[in-house]
Amino acid sequence: MSFLIVLLSICTMSSSAGLDLDWAQPEGIWEWTFDNPDGTKMEGLMTVTKEGESYRIVMSGADGEYPLKEVEVEGNELKAGHIYFQGMKVDFKGTFLEKDFKGHITVDYNDFPFNAVRQK
Repeated sequence: MSFLIVLLSICTMSSSAGLDLDWAQPEGIWEWTFDNPDGTKMEGLMTVTKEGESYRIVMSGADGEYPLKEVEVEGNELKAGHIYFQGMKVDFKGTFLEKDFKGHITVDYNDFPFNAVRQK
């Protein structure tokens, strides 16, 4: 019984301190999929590396590689400046979880869900 009380206390302290017990370091290779509004699907990899105190993120797929600009990672939150893909401005925001990335992309002022699964 005392073990249960201690465990509950630790969980309560972690939750009240604003800690997310599910978040993960973003470095790695993430497999992404994106459903286009026309019903087609795109897929590829999001490679995240840490260079000193900064992060570098490269999106790759059938159309090539696209490094994200103005990458900001705070804890497990990603915010990245735009890239231009097929003539459209694309911005990224999301959250790195233990095995998933949940976020959205904004394409020419339209928001779409964007998800990825950790591969390595």
